Amino acid sequence: MNWEYISGFFDADGSITLSSQIKSKNKTIQVSFHNNEREILESIQSFILEELEVKGHISLKKAKKDTHQDSYDLKYVYLNGLKVVNSITSIHPKKTHRIKIYNLIQEKTKRNGKYTEEELLERKRLELEFFQI
Repeated sequence: MNWEYISGFFDADGSITLSSQIKSKNKTIQVSFHNNEREILESIQSFILEELEVKGHISLKKAKKDTHQDSYDLKYVYLNGLKVVNSITSIHPKKTHRIKIYNLIQEKTKRNGKYTEEELLERKRLELEFFQI
């Protein structure tokens, strides 16, 4: 396992999005890897834990049709997700755009969560820009 493999896997079978765990909170990054083979995700998870000391969570996605297989998601959120995507060398245009925009969002994130009206508007603008490609 290495970062080149993980980068290619992410470009093919990964995703990066913004999600809100609590409705009143600001949106944060969620990085996911998807596959039908749990062992591959466990290998990626172990490598990232060893390299970055970041824990990810693997969850089962039950198949909705009898002709489909169950699948798995490996997820990283908050600052752990940011550490993971900043270690990946993505060449996928949409994903590189989202990584760049989320880094800008993170630069403007206040540790105490208190924003001026202007700062809040800028953060919301960046969140909208995140989804524009």
